[in-house]
Amino acid sequence: MSNKMKKKILAFLLILGNTLILFRFEEILNLIPLLRNFPLPVNIFLLLLINLLAAFLIMQLHDLGDICNIILGNIDEIVLIFDCRKRQFTWTNQVITEMLGYRSEEIGDLNALRQAVHPDDIPNWEYNINLVREKLAQADYTPFRSVNRFMSKNGGVFYLETNCIPTKKGNRVKVISTSRDVTEHIVLGQNLQASEKKYREIVENSHDCIYSFDINGTFIFANQAFKYHTGLEAEKLIGTNCLDWVHPDDRTAMLSIMENISQGPLSFRFRLCPSPGEVINFRASNWPVFDDKGQFAAAMATAINIDRDMLLEKQVWDSEEKYRSMYYNAQVGLITSRMDGSEIIMANNKFSEMLGYTKPSELEGLPSSDVWANSHERNSFIEILKNQQLVLNYPARVICKDKTIKEIELFARYDPHMDYIETNAIDMSEMLKAREKAEAANLAKDQFLANISHEIRTPMIGILGSVDLLEQSGLNHEQSANIAIIRDCGEQLLNIINEILDVSKIELGLLTLNLKACNLPDLFTRTTKIIEPIFKEKGLQLILNLDRKIPDQVWIDQAKLRQVLLNILYNAVKFTSQGVIIIDTHIQLNQESFLLVSVSDTGIGIPQNQQNKIFEAFTQGDSSTSREFGGTGIGLYICKKIINLMQGDIWLDSCEGKGTIIHFKIPIDIVPDCQITTERSETVQEYDYENSILAFNPVKVLIVEDNPLTQKIVGQMLNNYGFEVSYALNGLECLKVLSENHIDIVLMDMQMPLMDGYETTRFIREDSELQSIPVIAMTAHAMAGDCEKCLASGCTNYITKPFKSEQLVQLVKKHLPQDFRNPNHGHSGKRLIDELIPEFIANLREMIVELDRAVKAQNYELIQSISHDIKGTAGMYSFMEISETASLMEQAAQDKSYPQLNTLNNTINTLFGQADSKVS
Repeated sequence: MSNKMKKKILAFLLILGNTLILFRFEEILNLIPLLRNFPLPVNIFLLLLINLLAAFLIMQLHDLGDICNIILGNIDEIVLIFDCRKRQFTWTNQVITEMLGYRSEEIGDLNALRQAVHPDDIPNWEYNINLVREKLAQADYTPFRSVNRFMSKNGGVFYLETNCIPTKKGNRVKVISTSRDVTEHIVLGQNLQASEKKYREIVENSHDCIYSFDINGTFIFANQAFKYHTGLEAEKLIGTNCLDWVHPDDRTAMLSIMENISQGPLSFRFRLCPSPGEVINFRASNWPVFDDKGQFAAAMATAINIDRDMLLEKQVWDSEEKYRSMYYNAQVGLITSRMDGSEIIMANNKFSEMLGYTKPSELEGLPSSDVWANSHERNSFIEILKNQQLVLNYPARVICKDKTIKEIELFARYDPHMDYIETNAIDMSEMLKAREKAEAANLAKDQFLANISHEIRTPMIGILGSVDLLEQSGLNHEQSANIAIIRDCGEQLLNIINEILDVSKIELGLLTLNLKACNLPDLFTRTTKIIEPIFKEKGLQLILNLDRKIPDQVWIDQAKLRQVLLNILYNAVKFTSQGVIIIDTHIQLNQESFLLVSVSDTGIGIPQNQQNKIFEAFTQGDSSTSREFGGTGIGLYICKKIINLMQGDIWLDSCEGKGTIIHFKIPIDIVPDCQITTERSETVQEYDYENSILAFNPVKVLIVEDNPLTQKIVGQMLNNYGFEVSYALNGLECLKVLSENHIDIVLMDMQMPLMDGYETTRFIREDSELQSIPVIAMTAHAMAGDCEKCLASGCTNYITKPFKSEQLVQLVKKHLPQDFRNPNHGHSGKRLIDELIPEFIANLREMIVELDRAVKAQNYELIQSISHDIKGTAGMYSFMEISETASLMEQAAQDKSYPQLNTLNNTINTLFGQADSKVS
């Protein structure tokens, strides 16, 4: 088609388009008011003439390219025409300037256009350019579409969708491209995609099970939470029916829910069975999903594993049941009532019983104010509760079911945020009974300690007394060494017994202070002399630093202060192998005066983590220390209790491997000058065996003792010093001997059958012919007040078992008017041993016979008792095989092993026969 023909066609179209204006001629008339003066046919004719003239002018003034400019310049898309031969853009509309800010002349070629492409999209843009080139090289003129980001001059970013249409006219190939802004569409799509991704992440990572199923109940979606809760993979669920996994007992209910889900959201519980025998409890919420036509299409659901919740519910229920059980069965009265007194909410069995009711339900619901016998007491009780929220030991009177009045004691608590009161009630009559029982128990403990002290000390006098006598006999070096070991062990055992009894007295509150005027420097000096031999034996140096400001005399319990010093010094020596131990004393004189003492050593020290335990009972630094150094670990505990009794304080500083310093501080009262006497304070008796052998006239001593072995030991002690000894087994025999014989002094055991030493001494003091005879109490008791009790009964003095012969002789000498004479050394301690062994064998023979009878009768309790006695007695006399066999029999009796008992019984009879033949 020629250009001329194209122009004619275009003109025709223009004329046709303008002719359409005639249909809106009213608007034309408004624009050209002059036309209103002509009739309608004239107006139409004039408009057609104008349009024909315009078309003619257009045909004359413009070619086809101009016409394209007019048309393409008025669309909203960027239009570019690229000439492939010239490799440049031959035409562009003004939209590129409006959209990207570039003028048409700035976009001359591809390189110029490239500057408008977003840097991140340049690789993709260049790929598309190359792709178009390849298509054109292959004569492929099909349209091509691409999306790239472009940047305007002001920094704005646009997504442009470009459609490229290659055209060929002869040898000339052009590409016409149109680009439209699709930014809003792409951003919306990205947001939608991000939203969908976020939704999927939320659903997939939810802790709750989220799923959907169709109208037939078939799973169409399940998240991964199913695997966490049930072990089932989501893929395994999809395509299966919900009912296949529901517990058989819950399927009917589940089916009903599925049938009604279209009516709206539903919540319910069900049990899921992921595998045979496995049951998991779920709580689910379902809601319907409808399609575009409003038809029910599927259901969405969330399910929560409630196994743990159900367990917690059960625990809460069990806890509440446990609380209620404890509340109702508590051994103290409990009542919970309204603050205004309108109602008893709860009462337990004890409170109901206290008021004479058979069960709590009889009280619950009644006005609590009706229980009070006196309204003023209740008003005062409520007022205190409101002010302090706590009431302790409140005495009250309550009305019992039978209308009698009972006195009780209330302990109550009130929370201002609550409207109820929790109250404990104690029946005062029961409280008095409990107090009497406690006092009786304390008395029983006191008596037990007194008895156990006597029972333990009595055999100790036999052991140490026998050692004492053996030391006075003619022994060789080896025998003397063995005797010394026995003495040391016995004295250690006695010391442990004393410490344990001290602890018992402390725990019972029987430890008291006996304040006397004391010369402190003298007390410290004499105490260090007691322990000085031990220092010399270990090669340790002892330094005593006395403060010059120490007063001449102070009021203090010197016996207990000496006990504290000795315990600390013994401890220091025990744990120090070399070096020095220093005692520093200091007096602090203010309104209140204090004695400060520090005992430092260079021993092993105490680990930091053990220092807070060192003053506890039966405690050493650690178990290894206890094994290496021995001891009961109660010495420092006793020190702390004594210091606390003195209203003082004790503490330590220690460094492991370098040593320890024990400090204590006690208050003291200074004795005024006008009250100071020349009498020496209590001294520590030092016994010198050689100087104790003094001349004296024959003295007759009566030993009143129910234990035959103790009689012989004490008698032998006195015989070795030349005393004439006679014996009595109890108080009645004592009075008979005194009435028939001349006796110079009586040694009185205070605990005996028939008539004890206290009663016997009182009879002696009431008899005018006997009352001048000195009576020395021999007591194994070590409880507070025992010595005072002896003196109060009339005893002249007392000595505590066990004791050494020198102690006994010195005490006897103190209460005799005549002098001693030289003792008879011809008597040997061996004579006592020779006498005791046959008696032991005779006693053992009787026990063996009784044991044999008990074994044959299978009396396990009696076998255990006799075996225990044989074990201890035989061991004391060094018949170790018999002692060990008896120990095995005791254990076999506990285990009720008769075959073993029978064998051991034959063995012990054989051993006894061998021992009996040797002694005889």
